[in-house]
Amino acid sequence: MADRLYCALNGTTLRDLDARIHLLDVEELAPTVRTVTGSRIGGGLHLLRRQREQLSLRVRFLIEEYDIAARHQLLHLVAAWAEAGGVLTLHEDGKRVLRVVCTQYPTMSTLNWLETLSLVFTAFSCPYWEDAAETSFLMPNTSDAPSKLLAVPGDAPETPLNLLIRNIGDAAITTLTISAAGKISFQGLTIAPGAAIRIHHNAGVFAAEMVSDDSTVSILPYRTPDSADDLLLRPGVLNEIRVEASAAAFVSGRCKGRYC
Repeated sequence: MADRLYCALNGTTLRDLDARIHLLDVEELAPTVRTVTGSRIGGGLHLLRRQREQLSLRVRFLIEEYDIAARHQLLHLVAAWAEAGGVLTLHEDGKRVLRVVCTQYPTMSTLNWLETLSLVFTAFSCPYWEDAAETSFLMPNTSDAPSKLLAVPGDAPETPLNLLIRNIGDAAITTLTISAAGKISFQGLTIAPGAAIRIHHNAGVFAAEMVSDDSTVSILPYRTPDSADDLLLRPGVLNEIRVEASAAAFVSGRCKGRYC
């Protein structure tokens, strides 16, 4: 029996586990969306916030093995494969990925050896398909050119922007403002020549740090009250990224396109 579909977790398919395990179908379930509303005078509601919280895929498969003990062994292989979680892709080129964990494990009948089995993978931290490859850019000297236009692939509402900002001037960077889909400003910094600021989203959490030869220190306490909560870009459009620092800086940036 030849599988018509492709589904790999961390580069491994069900067929890679054993030739008797056949992928039958992959169903993308409707995303879970949370809405926050407020009462409206005269009837109706104000939509205050809408947020996609998770995206799940149901994977259906068949274990083509008549022997009961052997079938249970193969089911354990599938469960261990799913338990690891990680990067899931539905195409051999691996261009778009979903970072998932297993949220529903398969159960199996003892006698019905040709039954359809299923498991569910869910993406929580990023409930969107993402480009596997990053879109990157450079700003060699913000004193000469403080802004950059960047075409961001995708069609999701937003995607995180990660930056490395290195002080290439002769004086310390004391103030910094970064503008993208929103604006984030820092005041009272002391980023010495040669030191850098790293803005990243490891594990989906926004962080801004000063990085020098021997230390990494958060600079979030220096963020101004009117700053945005995160540094984001808008996929599918041309974004202007602007970095204004009190000393010359070299900037490297990266992001990933996201898709609904």
